[in-house]
Amino acid sequence: MAERKVSAVIIGLVFTSASVVRAGASWVQGRVLEAWPRYRLVRLGALVQTGAVAVAVAGTLPGVPPLTAAAAMPLAAIGMGMLEPSLIVLSLAHSRPGRRGHAGAAMQTNQNLGQIGVLGLSTLVLNICWAAGSSGLVGYGVASAVLLVPSALIVLLAGRTRD
Repeated sequence: MAERKVSAVIIGLVFTSASVVRAGASWVQGRVLEAWPRYRLVRLGALVQTGAVAVAVAGTLPGVPPLTAAAAMPLAAIGMGMLEPSLIVLSLAHSRPGRRGHAGAAMQTNQNLGQIGVLGLSTLVLNICWAAGSSGLVGYGVASAVLLVPSALIVLLAGRTRD
């Protein structure tokens, strides 16, 4: 926000739209695309997230309009809305009937710890870039690029989750 001089109102609208879009994507994957195999929805969601990260990284490049990075948030929300519910359904489908509660809780804990770990790593990379004398935008770009790793791994491994 401060690096690219984007107003707090615009940032608030981006975050709000991302929340609404995520809910919509979750609804679509559960209602409109319910006949699709879940592993394909996981892969599609991860591909969309990977694209969103690429847009966010591009938004940190000099000369690129600041709102380019803002467009990444609603795009990532589409990916998350397709990916996360599908992973939970797959987790339950692969669990024994008496262990579904444990599987659901373990899945949520794993997602939360994974998000915290990736956020921590990205923050570490950002601070290392700044300590090395990089500009703010370079640091943000490199830190955002770290997010490509988990998204790409999900794309590659999604096929292992088949029903």
